[in-house]
Amino acid sequence: MAVPDAYRGREQTYIKHTLLSEYLDRLGHKVGSQWDSINYVDCFAGPWKSAEPDYRDTSFGIALHVLSKCQENLSLKGKKLRLRFCFVESDPQSFEKLSAFAASKRTDKIEIVVLKGEFEEHLPQIRQFLSKATGSPFRFLLIDPKGWTGFALKKVAPLVEDRSAEILVTMMTYHIRRFVRQEEHATQFNELFADEAVVREASSHHGTARERFLVKRYAENLKRLARFTYTTTAAVFRAAEDTVHYYLIFGTNSPHGVVVFKAAEQLAFETGESARGEAKKRKRPDLSGQVEFGALTEGLQASSEIARTLRRTYRDEARRKLDVLLQQRKSINYDDLLCLVLETPLVWEADVEKWVHDLIGAGRVTVDPALGRKRLRVSSRFVIKLTP
Repeated sequence: MAVPDAYRGREQTYIKHTLLSEYLDRLGHKVGSQWDSINYVDCFAGPWKSAEPDYRDTSFGIALHVLSKCQENLSLKGKKLRLRFCFVESDPQSFEKLSAFAASKRTDKIEIVVLKGEFEEHLPQIRQFLSKATGSPFRFLLIDPKGWTGFALKKVAPLVEDRSAEILVTMMTYHIRRFVRQEEHATQFNELFADEAVVREASSHHGTARERFLVKRYAENLKRLARFTYTTTAAVFRAAEDTVHYYLIFGTNSPHGVVVFKAAEQLAFETGESARGEAKKRKRPDLSGQVEFGALTEGLQASSEIARTLRRTYRDEARRKLDVLLQQRKSINYDDLLCLVLETPLVWEADVEKWVHDLIGAGRVTVDPALGRKRLRVSSRFVIKLTP
């Protein structure tokens, strides 16, 4: 899959936007069938580096485009879905562009509020925006900053402390792991994680292990403070370097939300490996000193070594977690088992389903009701029981 021209040089953004677009499409149709409105808040909206007309290569442009399509599709089935957007941006030039875009897109079915300033400055206005939703509203919060400050967890959590809410947070671990041990940043980290122990405990981890620790702790604290049933994470690699650039942390109260997000993660991972292959080709010079631009339309690239290694590490971690859950509970709903194991990045529904089937074949667990020709899936009331 070739990377669109608008994303050349920022392939990691293309990966993230692929995930966001895939997720929102499924969210819009699923949520739109059951709720009266989707109330979408983009806390660091931009635009920052947009090259597409109508801002199709920005998070707010993607959200409006994808959810509007969902709204149209649902209307053909007789379902009225109201879309409400709140975009926050501090940069004056970006704010002007954002305001002009919003003015061109408002209709009687689409409400758009644009706030100028920092996200944390506008918490009262955001709460007011969310509170004005009528009927049966669903809220979604996107926190996609350029840095790692300005979204203290204790200030974020109350905005999604609702059963009908989900959140997606970009954690810039590529930068965070460098600064977390520096004393002058301790207060900022305490606010980011809502946890004064993080800075101290992070010092006992090194390299990518520290990164994984920080992501896991943030997801745990988000789950606790926002009272989510589940949180899960996705890794996004740097374009032309073999390292993780940032993680996406997702919070939800729905098993379907987890399944949809992880399916989007898998698509983004596969797309991302192809995009990273293209980026490396462009970066690699040939003998004449010119950058190589050929073969940019090839199919999916083979997984890079870092991708294979990190996915193997996370799969091993998730497999151990599955065993621990079964040993602790003896009997567990498949929904909970699946979603708790899928809290781990780069692990997908097919992985967990295979592990459970392997355990069934080995006689270590049983499924109630019996599967027969049915397959394991959420909301089917399956219970996994450890064999005595």
